[in-house]
Amino acid sequence: MIKKERLTTILNLINTNNIMTAKELSKQLDVSIMTINRDLNELEAEGLINKVYGGATSIEYNRSKFSSFNKNKEIHIDEKYAVAKKAAEQIENEDIIFIGPGTTNELILDFITAQNVTVVTSNIAIFDKLRNSSGIQVIIVGGEYNKKSNSVTGVLAEKMITDLQFDKCFIGINGIDHLVATTLNADAGKLQSIALSNSYKRYIVTDKYKLDKKTFFEFYTLKPGDTIITNSSIKAATKKYYDHKVNLLLN
Repeated sequence: MIKKERLTTILNLINTNNIMTAKELSKQLDVSIMTINRDLNELEAEGLINKVYGGATSIEYNRSKFSSFNKNKEIHIDEKYAVAKKAAEQIENEDIIFIGPGTTNELILDFITAQNVTVVTSNIAIFDKLRNSSGIQVIIVGGEYNKKSNSVTGVLAEKMITDLQFDKCFIGINGIDHLVATTLNADAGKLQSIALSNSYKRYIVTDKYKLDKKTFFEFYTLKPGDTIITNSSIKAATKKYYDHKVNLLLN
């Protein structure tokens, strides 16, 4: 297959499936991953795809999934508020916590009653909310601003988080399939994975609509002792599965 045909095939596969990994493309086209990555770079330079960690997404998929931050806040708002309130109830006096990106995580701040809490965050919206707060100390992670997640990511952010330890962390997801937490943003996922590793207690914060759903980048596998905070109206089968694997906190 000549290069032009290969590029057309890759583009068609990505547009049809919305998400393709470099490994999947390599197998289907019977070429090396190195060749696929070069082709993906070329297609992205032409504005035909969005290259992400480990593969690529279609332009339309990117538009639909990364809607504006304010629009995301309005989706399933009652469920998000309920989950955020339950998450805030886990925060105790003097806690040092990490809160990652996500609209539900931003809502946690509305319900914190604990005193002398330190919040470390990569979430710009959370920083904006807390910058003038007298009751909560806020530390913003330094690094590259990521418009898609309205958060700070990248090597500098990862290095900073690696050197910190947290009493608790509250992590948002785009989907969780069995015990595997996934996100649409690979850079944000890598940062959250480090924060989870450096936390004494780990909380996955999600409304019920993201359970039993898998998105592009796998960033963490839940372990015994980890906690999922979600809505009480989840499916009975889903509740039974997670009850036997991790801690389940329902609003």
